[in-house]
Amino acid sequence: YDAAMKDFRFIAERDSKHLDAAREIRLYEMRRNALRNTPAARPTSSSPPRPGSLAPPRRHSAPPDKKPALNKDKGSLLGKWVKR
Repeated sequence: YDAAMKDFRFIAERDSKHLDAAREIRLYEMRRNALRNTPAARPTSSSPPRPGSLAPPRRHSAPPDKKPALNKDKGSLLGKWVKR
């Protein structure tokens, strides 16, 4: 990547209208910054997080209503027909 980025930077400096070179440089920088900001790469601190720095908590949807199980053991019609 280093040799390619040197070339892209060289081209972008010489021709400011060269969109492909500028785009490649921007993508490279974005990806490099994204890798640096991963949780494993970030240093841990003992101070509490700043307000607004974390995403709001997710709202979990309610679990779907469970249908009542057919009771096969207590004399239901299905329990009389189907044996375990």
